[in-house]
Formats: sequence, C-alpha cells, structure tokens
Amino acid sequence: MTTLKCVSRVLVVAAVLCGLAGSQPTAAPRRSDPRVAIREALRVGKKVVVVVVSDKDAESEAYSDWYGYFSDFSKKVERNNEIKVISMTRASYARVVEEPKMKESFGVLFLPDATHGLLYDGMILEPGVYAAGLGYLAKKPDDKAIGQWGLVRATVRLR
Repeated sequence: MTTLKCVSRVLVVAAVLCGLAGSQPTAAPRRSDPRVAIREALRVGKKVVVVVVSDKDAESEAYSDWYGYFSDFSKKVERNNEIKVISMTRASYARVVEEPKMKESFGVLFLPDATHGLLYDGMILEPGVYAAGLGYLAKKPDDKAIGQWGLVRATVRLR
C-alpha cells in the first residue's frame, strides 16, 4: 500500500472518531461527551446508533468495505431526524455502556431507548446488518434477519 493511501485511511478513521463523517442530526457539539450525547438524544425521543470504531485495521480491504457500508448507512440516517449516530472507540464504549459488553474493536449498538438494544459485535461487512438494525429501531423487527446477520438483543445499562 502506498504511503498516500495509508495516510488517507488514517484520516478517514480520525474523521469517523471525531464525528465528522457520521450523522449529526441534533445541535449537540461534535466532540461532546458520548454519555451526554446518548442520554440527550434518548431524552428527546431520538433513537441512537452507537458505532464503535478502531483504526487497528485501517489498511485492510475489510476496513474499506466496512467504511463504505458505514458511510452509506450514515448518509441514509442523516435524512432521518429521529436517529442519532454516535461514533466512539471501544475504550469510550466501555466507559459509557456497562451492558452489553463488546468484545471486538468494531461494533454497533442500536438503541430504541435507554434499556433495550440490538448488538452487532464486530465489523459490519454486509448492508443487511444495518437494515435489520433500522427495522428494530422502527419497531418492525425481522427476527429472521436479526438471527441471520448475527445481531443479538440485549438489555442495556448505561453508566
């Protein structure tokens, strides 16, 4: 991989972690405390999608695929003022979310409220995972798709 491609991918990861590539449908500051951002979005009736991102695999082909699907998903939900996407590192996730635990360095937690969630623990490499998560948030869960894509219903405890 060329140095230019490597630098480009590192900048993309930095943008995602800083919230520059993610959806920002509310007026909250881009670098707000994710704990506050999650609670505020839920308080005003928004659904939340917590995206855990790592720069560990930024040079891999899988990362490129993940970023493409994440970018498409983010653009789709930007138009939906009922959903807030919040990106963070795994370490931040551990400080903000007590349960469910996340083992991988990538993952997504779909939150319709502060106590229920749908977890995908890993790098999303199929757009169907996002579609199943959005169905769950819309209270139209497709149990077959949830199981097929490896999503897990979870009781959520925020710190």
